[in-house]
Amino acid sequence: MLKLFYLLIALTSFNIFANDKMMLPDICYSSGECQDRHSITFENRCLKVKTGIDSSGSETCTMRCDSVPVGYTCNMIPEKIWGVCKREKIFNMETSTYCNDALDPSDI
Repeated sequence: MLKLFYLLIALTSFNIFANDKMMLPDICYSSGECQDRHSITFENRCLKVKTGIDSSGSETCTMRCDSVPVGYTCNMIPEKIWGVCKREKIFNMETSTYCNDALDPSDI
């Protein structure tokens, strides 16, 4: 019973008038809820793209970067009907001089 009392005190003792966001989990039931609560931001995404073959017969490539929208998705908790909003991950390729992992331009 005492634990329940302490839990109630802890949950109700937040300063609701503070300007800082409270550090409570962002509970969701669908990704649409997360998209409604969080604004979309733009981040740079860089991909290594094949550009052709050089005079020695080696494949050439370059890094192409563009700005892509990033939102939030509902990361469901196993065996629960709810989840937590998580920021979407953006795939970026490593910058190396090797082109063996470069993408075909038609795949972008």
